[in-house]
Amino acid sequence: MKQEQWILLGGAALLVIALLAGWQFLGGGLPSLEGPGNAEAHYQAGKAASAKGDLSTAIAEFEAAIKLRPDYAEAHYALGVAYTRQGETYVQSNQLTEAGNAYSKAVAAYQKVIALEPNKTDAYINLGNVYIQMGQLDQAIAVLRKAVELSPNDPDAHYNLGAAYQFNKQYDQAIATFQKVLELDANYADAYLGLGYAYKDKGEKDKAIQAFETFLKLKPDSPYRPAAEQELAALKGS
Repeated sequence: MKQEQWILLGGAALLVIALLAGWQFLGGGLPSLEGPGNAEAHYQAGKAASAKGDLSTAIAEFEAAIKLRPDYAEAHYALGVAYTRQGETYVQSNQLTEAGNAYSKAVAAYQKVIALEPNKTDAYINLGNVYIQMGQLDQAIAVLRKAVELSPNDPDAHYNLGAAYQFNKQYDQAIATFQKVLELDANYADAYLGLGYAYKDKGEKDKAIQAFETFLKLKPDSPYRPAAEQELAALKGS
């Protein structure tokens, strides 16, 4: 699932730290961080916490930034990413109620991003993937179609739409969409993995075998390698 890569403290946050140090040196008290101009400091602190895996702190910082600047689209997006990661962590520990709550908050954050920046493809992709995690596949497909409409040459947008079709058992649509991914990027290995599952579920054994084998050739170090090898063994043994 496509997500923005975080950096550690950016220049704006470092500038804030330098100003605080200078203010104290001159004998002044610490200035309040409660003001529209300081939303960036909270945002940068949230990114730093997120990079360290401290999602609770990251979420608190992003929410503080948003409180100061309700139209801060980047902070809403970062909040959505943090809640999505938190939901995934809860799923891994089988805390499904908590996961559902985190995913619902991620949905709200991404929807706010879209309201502020209607053409931000990544927000649609991430929102669609959260809907997939929540089992809301019709909503996922609708959102991911919008992502494809906004960025028709983005293979990631098509891939995620194909995955939504696959989970929704719309195998013909999934196959066509994964093939579109490969038209845009012939080395997009995960599209072959998706094709393998779609062809297998559709009963097209030979095509499924070919797709899984191509996936393993292109991406031998994938975490999905054991699953693909298991599928291949079952198909060749049947």
